[in-house]
Amino acid sequence: MLFKKRIKIDDMSKALYAYTVDEQFFENSFNILNRKNTLDRKVIKRELTLLIIITIDYLLRSKNIQRSYGNKTNQLMQGYLSHFKNESDKNGTNDSFIDLLEERGNIYNNFIENDTPSAKTHFPFQIAEQLQNYCGIDNDPLFIMAVMKLWGLNLKMLENMFDQFKLIN
Repeated sequence: MLFKKRIKIDDMSKALYAYTVDEQFFENSFNILNRKNTLDRKVIKRELTLLIIITIDYLLRSKNIQRSYGNKTNQLMQGYLSHFKNESDKNGTNDSFIDLLEERGNIYNNFIENDTPSAKTHFPFQIAEQLQNYCGIDNDPLFIMAVMKLWGLNLKMLENMFDQFKLIN
């Protein structure tokens, strides 16, 4: 794209937050994952939210985004996370949310950093398998495939979002 739309970092962080907590996205995702009608809505919502945050972090650290946005990615990520902090401060869950995000981030980022072309399983599968465990689901290949599909759709949607805009202060 030759000309990108200009957007302020704060406005982009708000858009990313809105994307992450979108109820319609959650409902659609929950319906895809809950084919056996046995999933806990609250747990799935928490895990999908954490997965989207980690996906956005992954994208912001990618070479393409770094080339396009440079040091503005740090400002964008901080602004994005501040929306979660503000919300969790309101409902009194700040420490537990930050702890959980840090835990998941460390685990998922370890999968990403240790991924190699010769790996037996690649990080999207490992993340989906781990998410399955966090949701208390026994080995369910269809659940894992659905999570990987949702992750891929989110990744593509977010990449397109980043390709559309030029960040300004």
